[in-house]
Amino acid sequence: MELQQLATNGIRLEVASAGPARGELVILLHGFPESADAWQQQVPALAGAGLRVLAPHQRGYAGSSKPSALADYRLSMLARDVVGLADAAGAGRFSVVGHDWGAAIGWHLATVYPERVQRLVVLNGAHTGTVATHALRHPTQVVRSW
Repeated sequence: MELQQLATNGIRLEVASAGPARGELVILLHGFPESADAWQQQVPALAGAGLRVLAPHQRGYAGSSKPSALADYRLSMLARDVVGLADAAGAGRFSVVGHDWGAAIGWHLATVYPERVQRLVVLNGAHTGTVATHALRHPTQVVRSW
């Protein structure tokens, strides 16, 4: 596994990468308050299966850029970071595995960039279109999620 800095969407992300350069690309998105280190067991396993794996420390985490404006952390901006990583890897289509907040980004990617996302695997992350409705009916869930 190699740690590198990749330019994307006007910032730099620190990314753990592994696997063959020509392998099918899978991008692993961590949750809050984790980092790419959360995927340390999965990266070598997926690379060993012949996949090209990128596990970024998302913006604001570890050695990645930390923009100061709150607007720089919008879901649309985070999704563009991921698309930029795929572009940097030379992949037109890619798969995404997202956990927690990474799952929300994954849902957004699959909705806004369906032509780019080949597969989406969601771990512990409700579809963003259902969260608000559920929270209104179950306000204790908002407290638990906070």
